[in-house]
Amino acid sequence: MNESFLTLPAKMGAIRSVHFSSDGKYLALAEPADYLHIYDASTGLYEEKQTIEFFGEIAGVSFDPMGNSLFVGNADDLVGGIYEFGRVRRRECDDRMYQGWEDILL
Repeated sequence: MNESFLTLPAKMGAIRSVHFSSDGKYLALAEPADYLHIYDASTGLYEEKQTIEFFGEIAGVSFDPMGNSLFVGNADDLVGGIYEFGRVRRRECDDRMYQGWEDILL
């Protein structure tokens, strides 16, 4: 088979890092800088995604073993460090369940 079955887009540049969560439910794609895309991989369709935007070059991405946190290394000289994003689940006002990732402030 020489055909791609799916192409996932980027905003700024080629995807440089690809990581699945340990439970296989999420796929994180990191661009060289500024953008991290997290797809819902549980259905195999990759239709739902969340894009996290921040400033700086991405040095690495990793999920924790339980899949509840996502760590992003930022290599920027001014604002660099390790960012942690936690998985959140909560009900929206229309009674739908929201699932996504939010930053954890230390």
